[in-house]
Amino acid sequence: MEFEKAKTDSFRFFFGLNLFENSASKRKLKTKKMKTTIKAFGAAVLMLSITACEKEMKNDDIQSYDDVIDTQLEQRDFEIEDEIGGEVCSSYEFVQYFPEGVEVIDTSEDYPKSILIDYGTGVVDQYGRVKSGQIIIEISADMKAKGALKTITTENFKINDRFVEAERRVENLGKNTDGNIEFSVTGNRSISSELILRTKTYSRVKEWIAGSETCDRSDDEFLILGSSEIKTNNRTISTEIITPIHRAIGGCIYPISGEVQITRKNGRISVLDFGSGDCDAEAELTLHNGEVRNVDLHKRQCRR
Repeated sequence: MEFEKAKTDSFRFFFGLNLFENSASKRKLKTKKMKTTIKAFGAAVLMLSITACEKEMKNDDIQSYDDVIDTQLEQRDFEIEDEIGGEVCSSYEFVQYFPEGVEVIDTSEDYPKSILIDYGTGVVDQYGRVKSGQIIIEISADMKAKGALKTITTENFKINDRFVEAERRVENLGKNTDGNIEFSVTGNRSISSELILRTKTYSRVKEWIAGSETCDRSDDEFLILGSSEIKTNNRTISTEIITPIHRAIGGCIYPISGEVQITRKNGRISVLDFGSGDCDAEAELTLHNGEVRNVDLHKRQCRR
């Protein structure tokens, strides 16, 4: 009897031990699966985060270049105002180049003088944008004379839904070795709306290569060199014109040639190429990695 009891107790001990080991083994396997699941989930979250970050960075990159493209084309926003006072004809004769509804007030036939350009509550310009507010121009002398100064400032001025605060200083540097008049152009501009705040400071030299002898804007052509710094929200970009930008105002509303080097805050360099002389709304942006993107100059952005 004692032998049978001992045998039974022994069986119960080993059976219980086996159940314990099996249970422990299952717990280990379950824990291992849980760890594997957690690792897989963590890796998935990490990959999604990296992908989202890369996408965000890529979108930020594109937006940064859009900022540059937009500011390069902002030059034409004030082309008429920029040329007034630099022609042999009077400012009243120059009114023909403004859209209907703009009031031009010239304080004097002599220099120095002030010219007020009033867009009122809104006038659609030749590019389809609605301008409102005033532009004030102060001119020391005929802008074809060496040393003549002109300042352009805005007051309660808007283009479409964007407020524009700008100050521009133009000085006649005289004629260069090619016999063309050169202007020093410096200034700053701030554009704000509900979504953006963009500021730009710039310094340029503008060479008048054709049309300086007439009042007709259709024969005016310029070569432009210079640099700028653009800040949009938390982005900072610097630009330098490495091949002169060619503007043929009467023949094309876009730059017809020229290259702009774009340097981002992280040191990456890209180049915006306006082409080699054709008038179209196309340009190319070569990124730091060699990728080439097409640019829509009409929309002022990279093609998506």
